[in-house]
Amino acid sequence: MSNKPYMLIGREAVSYYNGTSLYYSTDKGTTFTEIPLTLEVPTDGSSLEIVDVASSPSGKVILSVSYDDTETATSGVAIYEGTDGFTFELVDTYHSSLYSYTCNRLSYTGGYFVLVGKVTGYTDDGWLGYKQSGGGWSAIAFSSYELLDIVYGASLWGLLGDENMLLSSDIDASSWSTISLGFTGAKGICYKEGTEEAFVCVADGGVIATSVDCITWTEQTSGTTEDLYTVATNNETVIALGDNSTCLVSTEIATWVSGTALPTGGSYMGINYISPYFYTGGTDVMRSEDGFFWDTITVDEGTVLGAVAYYITIDLPYPASGLPVEGQQLVSQSRNVKGEVIGEKINRRLSKFNLTWNHLTEAEWVNILQLIDAFEVSLTFWDTPTSAVVTRKFYWGNSSAIPDKWDLTTESVAKPITFRDISCNLIDMGGDDL
Repeated sequence: MSNKPYMLIGREAVSYYNGTSLYYSTDKGTTFTEIPLTLEVPTDGSSLEIVDVASSPSGKVILSVSYDDTETATSGVAIYEGTDGFTFELVDTYHSSLYSYTCNRLSYTGGYFVLVGKVTGYTDDGWLGYKQSGGGWSAIAFSSYELLDIVYGASLWGLLGDENMLLSSDIDASSWSTISLGFTGAKGICYKEGTEEAFVCVADGGVIATSVDCITWTEQTSGTTEDLYTVATNNETVIALGDNSTCLVSTEIATWVSGTALPTGGSYMGINYISPYFYTGGTDVMRSEDGFFWDTITVDEGTVLGAVAYYITIDLPYPASGLPVEGQQLVSQSRNVKGEVIGEKINRRLSKFNLTWNHLTEAEWVNILQLIDAFEVSLTFWDTPTSAVVTRKFYWGNSSAIPDKWDLTTESVAKPITFRDISCNLIDMGGDDL
């Protein structure tokens, strides 16, 4: 075998950040572990501060970090990449001796890492940076438009400005359509999929507007005049947060009700959904499944600037079995009385990996069991039918192991320290590639 992994298993975690500190949790935000960061300082920069974090299901993590150039009194944005969630390399900077760059939003959506922000100089312009997982960073400038957020849905890219949207079906398009929102003070946007597909935008003065095409916008009754800053969805529930602890909840985009107010006096600038919770940050990390009941997780280090999805890549010992894979094709119906297949095939073929090991240490088997307990993982592997690297959602099926050697002295009962004849399988959850 080469030094490349045979597959990448990404375990979804939760991360929060403040200053130059990054923390992650693999127990849905109950406890957090600090990730020691050693970030290279750009040659013209100082005073690093994490602005946003994004992660792809294949395990690549991107940090957008602001820095100051004390010589020119301007600021820039540095991009750091990591492939294991713990170590990061400086890969690009956005900076000029005449202009300051800021980042308002970094996310992973539509198969791209994307960030949007503002260029301050002679005029205030907007800028978009983007990259696919395997490529380099590209950037596009937009005159007189500060970009506040980005959304991808219904095969459209949408860049959110204060009172306009820029739309394109291609992220690298040289020309974008300008759409007036019909209101000002826009701050955040998301796209709800499923039975009720719609774009949802929040703005100052309690404005909530929805659209099915990102062109025609309808303002909904929000019941508040507080400024709203951020919105997120799990495709069933939509939650919007804003000034003075405001929390609004919707399960039908035309109907909004007040959720449980967050800690008094807070202005909540970011919210993300990481199954099964919505997360936001303030003095502490807060999570909720529905917007009506919020748990507070006290953190030790400073103010929580944001809580985001964070994929940690897990290495497994190479299986003794190699990578035997089974394929299954689902059909919409089975057979008629003549035994003829009368259905149509459903999407693509599903895969099932059957993994076996002859021997594992206790630590190796416990590591696998923790992944199994997490149930759902992202799997990046070579897919022979499409002749490409793909990332898909899998879940753990059956597993078994036989204790081989025992520690008879340390504990009050015998403790297995090695295992043999270990087996488990990973089963394709269907759906589109991640």
